[in-house]
Amino acid sequence: MLTDRTPATDRTSARALQDSRPDVRIVLSGLWAAMLLAFASVDLFSFWRADVIQGALDREVPGQGLEIGQTFLAGALAYVLVPILMIIVSLMARAR
Repeated sequence: MLTDRTPATDRTSARALQDSRPDVRIVLSGLWAAMLLAFASVDLFSFWRADVIQGALDREVPGQGLEIGQTFLAGALAYVLVPILMIIVSLMARAR
């Protein structure tokens, strides 16, 4: 037991050695957030390529022949919406 007479170094070292397991919900939501950040970073860094910028201006995906229209944007939204919803579900769902 730590008392007021215990030196400060003993108190901090006792706290530093205690290891606790993180909540599974936090770990899962963190992993989904990391995946979402990976999606975002690939998308953002792809705009450093001139062909991607020109393709966006021409409303087509370069090299794929896909037109950037409502269907493509809805598919892209569904693709990104999955990790977003999984972050919410991992934090809000009851543990089993």
